[in-house]
Amino acid sequence: MDNIKAFIQGNARLYKLVALESYQLEQVAYRAQICYQSCYVDADKSCEACGCSVPGKWYASKACKGNKYPDMMDEASWIQYKLDNELDINFGYLNMVLDGDI
Repeated sequence: MDNIKAFIQGNARLYKLVALESYQLEQVAYRAQICYQSCYVDADKSCEACGCSVPGKWYASKACKGNKYPDMMDEASWIQYKLDNELDINFGYLNMVLDGDI
């Protein structure tokens, strides 16, 4: 049941049926950035680690079962996570996927 909820949540956010805060969209971009080379190049566009479909999974609150990324965080936790992990978020990968450039 949790997987169904995550699927619906992720796709509702992907297709902009539910608005995301900027810090949440940044987490989606981070997920796209770390999954782009390994997951999105698949013909069936599924995560190599957990088998979930992408890009919808990137928008869900749940973590990747393959430990590629954690649960979606609140704003304060996300800021600290970026600092702790010295992250540089690149929206380019997410934009290429959403624009259909690949």
